[in-house]
Amino acid sequence: MKKDGKIVDFNPSKIITSIENAADDIGISVTSSDIKLLSEDIINSLKLLSREANYTSSYEVRSLVVDTLIKNGHKNIAKSYMSNMF
Repeated sequence: MKKDGKIVDFNPSKIITSIENAADDIGISVTSSDIKLLSEDIINSLKLLSREANYTSSYEVRSLVVDTLIKNGHKNIAKSYMSNMF
């Protein structure tokens, strides 16, 4: 669910692009295997969240991305990702 209340299908490529852009912005190279692992972790977490309501908010998606990045040792990318959200 978007901020405006509109419900849209989840597009994992947007998350991948956002993570890659956040890493590029601070000069960190992220391998395709890292991106794959991060995106799979995020998608699995989203599936667990959306079981009850069949959807989740864009805010929850952003939080999951940040949490996943930090959990996997990418704290600087998480900071860059958050700064790109506003």
